[in-house]
Amino acid sequence: MHIDANSKSLTKLLYIVCATIVIQTSMLNLYGRFITSGTALYKHFAEWDRLVQDYYSVSIFLTVLITIAAIAFFYQSRGVTSDGQSTVAGKGNNYAKNLGLGLGCGMLGFMLSLPLLTRGDPTARLGARLLSQSLGLSWSAILVLLIALLVLPVTIEIVVCRITFDTLAHHASVPVTIVASSLFFAFLWPIFNSTIATILGAISSLLYHRTRSLIAPIVACIVLTLSGISFALFQSLR
Repeated sequence: MHIDANSKSLTKLLYIVCATIVIQTSMLNLYGRFITSGTALYKHFAEWDRLVQDYYSVSIFLTVLITIAAIAFFYQSRGVTSDGQSTVAGKGNNYAKNLGLGLGCGMLGFMLSLPLLTRGDPTARLGARLLSQSLGLSWSAILVLLIALLVLPVTIEIVVCRITFDTLAHHASVPVTIVASSLFFAFLWPIFNSTIATILGAISSLLYHRTRSLIAPIVACIVLTLSGISFALFQSLR
């Protein structure tokens, strides 16, 4: 029986989504139970605080590994390719325009997220702590922060835009594709709470739909993330 490329892409996408949910949920829950069970063993706040920080770093590394594995799995066969209209630069190879859209929409997303950040976001505060430690030249914190701000946005946007969005676009309407991609992004993104992550996912999906470029959503992701954790750091210093 002949299976066309679109059907093969959808099948691989379903494998990726299911595997991601199972692996990420299982591993983080296992690590979470480990540090929770050790509460009585860590009587000093600083030691417990370090465990929570490590959990945060583990979630970032795990997400990067999962997304890289998903990309490798999806593109391992030549029968599965990206939408021919999608390029790195986007329509017309307009780098400057896509960069500007990414910057503007990233700041818009930050403004929309401000009410939630003002009330306090635990994961944003952990990101702020990483930023503070990086400014203090902690090399481990610098490494995690660089991965969170540079590597993670690239790998997640490839999975959400190039794989999820492009595949679903062949089988569903644009609104359904945008909603599904946004929710998958929110599940993957480890830095903010689910509401802020959904906002960021929606911005990324809309930008990709508008530009067919990875530049705009990646830049928006970096801008909102850096702005969000910087704001959380500013709040902690007040």
